Order: sequence, then structure tokens, then C-alpha cells
Amino acid sequence: MQRIPFKEEPFSICINRDSFLISDFQSSFHLFDIETCALKKSKNLKPIDQIGSMFATVITDDGLVIVKNSENQLTLLDSELEQRAFFNEIQAKILSISFIQNSRQMLIIGCVNSSQQNKLYNYVV
Repeated sequence: MQRIPFKEEPFSICINRDSFLISDFQSSFHLFDIETCALKKSKNLKPIDQIGSMFATVITDDGLVIVKNSENQLTLLDSELEQRAFFNEIQAKILSISFIQNSRQMLIIGCVNSSQQNKLYNYVV
């Protein structure tokens, strides 16, 4: 067990086989090595934050990070936490995201549409 000191209160955490990613209430992401808990990279995402640092995140086994950064938009970050793409074609309020690794990698997005119907969208990554 190791203790990792934070200046800000952590909001969310996601893991893959090599790393864990923590977001905090200052719109910052901190990527750590899962074995040593050593900090690999930090990045502030304030320029794309439209939801007050309450990011929902997933990290794929190959290090891609998918971030819910607004009610209707996801952002794709590479393994260096650099922005690569924005996805805003979902015409519903995004409530949560999850990632499944089985024979294929699948992103699952839970939404509610304008008719207040709950929807699940699945995307093969």
C-alpha cells in the first residue's frame, strides 16, 4: 500500500492494466503507474471543462482516455493526455460512460433524451 498526497480533492479514478488516472476538482488529470504509484503525467483540462470538473472518465488498455467534458460531448485524449478528438453527435444528455474490454473494446454511454427516455449507446473502440 502506498499513499499519494494530493493538493486538491480527487473526484474520479479509472484504471487499466498499466496506469490509473485521477481527476480532481481543479480540472486536472494525474496519470500514475499502477505498480509504483509514480506520477507519469499531469494535465489541466480547464480549456475544455464545461461541467465544473465533474468529469466522467475511462481509460483503455492501450492508454486512450475518454472524458465526458460537457453534457453532450466526449473528448478523446491520447496516452500523453493530449486532446485528439471531440465527439458531440449524441443528441442526448450524457449521464455516464463505461468501458468493457472483452474480445473487443466497447464504450457504453448512458444518456437521457429530450423525451426523458433513458438510452444506452455502444461503440466499438
